[in-house]
Amino acid sequence: MTAKAYQLSATLNGHEDDVRALISPTDSILVSASRDTTVRTWTKANATKWDPESTINYKSTKFINSLTWFDDGANQLIVSGGNDSLVNLTTVDVGARDLNEPEYCLVGHTSNVCSLDSKEGLIISGSWDSTARVWTMNGETLHVLKGHENSVWET
Repeated sequence: MTAKAYQLSATLNGHEDDVRALISPTDSILVSASRDTTVRTWTKANATKWDPESTINYKSTKFINSLTWFDDGANQLIVSGGNDSLVNLTTVDVGARDLNEPEYCLVGHTSNVCSLDSKEGLIISGSWDSTARVWTMNGETLHVLKGHENSVWET
């Protein structure tokens, strides 16, 4: 079997520290999270080229290292988590150049939120506090999964 050759299509500059998470919720949007405390959105300028300018979607007080996409049919939100122990949900306003305040903030973890996923209108988070949580979009905790001896890295 011959390995397929890939060609780099773009280099996107903007973060001031290492990128910890990437998601691509659509073919024309890329979302990145970094230890520089920001979540950035990137859009395609046309079918083959990315716009070199990014939008800072959200800025935290501490580094951000996990992302997922929330889509329940009525809401499409970027979900981010990091070293402040919070899970923040922000709108995708790719045209704006200003920071978005979170639409929702999920409070309950006591340490870094290192993994996120979303399915069927729910958000699942994993943390260095050795728990995983299942949430509704508005912050209601449905389940706290305890018993892990270490961080929950995958959800």
